[in-house]
Amino acid sequence: MTLTEAAYWTRRLGVILIALFGMLIIIVLVISNVKEDTTPPEYAKPSYACTDTAEEFLQNKLNIPSLELASGSEKIFEIDTETGKADQLPQIVNVYKYDNPGQLLNSQDEAKKIAKSLGFNPELISRTTNEYYWNDSTTARELRVQARNLNLTMRTDFSKPNGKLPEGTLPTESQASSIASNFLRNAGLLTDDYANQKPLTKYITIEPDGSYSEANSVGEADLIRVDFIRKTPIITVRSDWEGADQMKTQLEDKGFIAETDSITVDGERVEIFNFNTVIIGQDTQKSNISLYVGPKHEKISGSTGAAQIYDISYTNWYLEMLPCGTYSLLPASIAISKIQSGEGSLVYLNEKNGDTVVPYSPRVVKKFRVLDITIAYYDAPTEQEYLQPIYVITGEASFDNGVLGKFYYFVPAINYDQVEDKAV
Repeated sequence: MTLTEAAYWTRRLGVILIALFGMLIIIVLVISNVKEDTTPPEYAKPSYACTDTAEEFLQNKLNIPSLELASGSEKIFEIDTETGKADQLPQIVNVYKYDNPGQLLNSQDEAKKIAKSLGFNPELISRTTNEYYWNDSTTARELRVQARNLNLTMRTDFSKPNGKLPEGTLPTESQASSIASNFLRNAGLLTDDYANQKPLTKYITIEPDGSYSEANSVGEADLIRVDFIRKTPIITVRSDWEGADQMKTQLEDKGFIAETDSITVDGERVEIFNFNTVIIGQDTQKSNISLYVGPKHEKISGSTGAAQIYDISYTNWYLEMLPCGTYSLLPASIAISKIQSGEGSLVYLNEKNGDTVVPYSPRVVKKFRVLDITIAYYDAPTEQEYLQPIYVITGEASFDNGVLGKFYYFVPAINYDQVEDKAV
């Protein structure tokens, strides 16, 4: 090898060594900046503890009804979520057990108390196999109370002469919320989970046939609907867990908000961080507990506030306070793939700024544009064993007439294919 060749290869070798040294520095920097996995053991691996066996839990897979689209619709989905947002959602979350005690021995007495609180004569009771029933012809109201669980509905038939809404001043939204809350509380129907959240309100117009529509303004409103909502922790982090502070910080960095509370452990107070999410029903625009409040009716007696309540939809599935176990979720990207393949449940479809009160009417959709995906819990309209998480996928619908709308899809979030027997 000549001196010229030796010098050439020495320079080449030097360049290669410098490049390798630079790559080594980059690798060291990357590794040193990768955050150690500080997830507490409670959320590092799912416990599957709500049942002893996977088979028992899988008997309770969510089955969510879906709205039908009008003939001629096309299920074309355009995905336009915020980059990376779906991947920021947690992968192991709480599952809760409903407290379904079954029919009480004194359910009829309890139903009579509810009837009396609403101004019905409790002794004028009718009964079927499943419910107790009252009818007050002087105010065109009827009350139905389920014998098994005391869930109830009360309706006023505004189309009848005796059901005509009396003249008077409509309360403010704040007053309506107070009237509804105080009535439920005095009747023993307002549980803590609902009492802890501020109710939502919506202005309602009564149509000539007695049906409801959404009022455009307070001046057009006949009633105010008060919707009671509740939330529950999707993840709960105890401050005395190893890695708790890091997990709290990581979740907050992903946009989750912690609500601080405390519990007593071995006689000492321990701070806990609840990362709450909403519990949502089949109707995304209305709660499972809704009261319609209006001007005072002089012919209605009962508890305080009853004379201003004209309609009640009350379905309350009682929850155990603590989760029964933790379960792994489907990746959010898989949930989106499921609606593309027709497996998700369409639960809301309407024009943007459309009437959210009138019953659903099938529309011809040409395209769905997915804009957001979040996690919630699904509060089914019928009795269930477990409160389970769902992905809520929302976005913009393009109708065949060129008008844009809004849609909600629900997809069960638990990865049922990975459910195992309870971890010991």
